[in-house]
Amino acid sequence: MLGKIRLLGHDTIGWLTFKLVRTLLILLMRVKRVKLTATGKKLLPRQGPYILAIAPHTSFFDGPVMFAIVRRRFVGVGMAEMLDWQKWHVFSLLFRMMGHIPVQRDNKQSRDHTLTASIATLRRGVPVFIATEGGIDRDSWRDGYARMAWETKAPIVLVKLFGIRNFMDEGPDEEWIFDFKAPIHVAIGAVLDPHDFHSADELHAAAMVAHATIAVP
Repeated sequence: MLGKIRLLGHDTIGWLTFKLVRTLLILLMRVKRVKLTATGKKLLPRQGPYILAIAPHTSFFDGPVMFAIVRRRFVGVGMAEMLDWQKWHVFSLLFRMMGHIPVQRDNKQSRDHTLTASIATLRRGVPVFIATEGGIDRDSWRDGYARMAWETKAPIVLVKLFGIRNFMDEGPDEEWIFDFKAPIHVAIGAVLDPHDFHSADELHAAAMVAHATIAVP
């Protein structure tokens, strides 16, 4: 019983923090007149768990931009370096409070732990956000998102991002550089049901093919 109370408290804090961050981000985007457009939002499930699988991952703003698109609280999978208070400051605190799941991307044991935590999150009915490439500017997809879906039978929502690298990039000293005039488009293009496939590998392959067909309308 005590474990359930703690879990409820943790999820409540995560939900409240998500809503606060989402509200502040939307307000900031409006003040800065960010040119954000989106298509396919009607494909987002209104209830139950799902995997929000995004690519290409080209900027640290890929995650935050989805806060403006997705109304429901989701838990993100992000690099473990974001837990470093000295480097990330308040972002580190928010990462923890929202219940996001850290991963050391080139450490197999850490990736396995992240997979287990993500599956547990989905089984609680909470959507999970993940960049399919497992990092910024990587050449190929990793299959963790497909394994999450296969294990839980939660659908995969495929998202393609356009223009975010032009909107936010890193300078030579790792400082963030913003061009608020650069347009951003989020295309939610397909939903894959794991029940329609025979294995996680088949689901992974189909997701890559489906994602490649998503284009700006």
